[in-house]
Amino acid sequence: MKLDDLEKVQSLRDMLKCAMKAFEEAAEFPHCRFPLWTHFSSGGVIAALRGSDVLPILGRQAAEIVVELTDLGIDMTADISPHLSPYIIAIRHPKQEATQ
Repeated sequence: MKLDDLEKVQSLRDMLKCAMKAFEEAAEFPHCRFPLWTHFSSGGVIAALRGSDVLPILGRQAAEIVVELTDLGIDMTADISPHLSPYIIAIRHPKQEATQ
């Protein structure tokens, strides 16, 4: 593996760690509200979303990173939560849209 690939893998692993932490927290507290902050320094919270509202988004984000790492040849079986399996399957095998 080239140095660029190693750096990309490390970056993706760091992103996955953050994504999994957010996913697990939202799953643990589905009725709690999580603040959505603006990136402007003068702003504050612009919304508060329930854990159950953001869980599918966070799951898909984490699964996309897992799929990308797997495609790079990294074995992720020991590093992922079984709760991500449906999201990974959905990415690997998307539903075929019916053409009319």
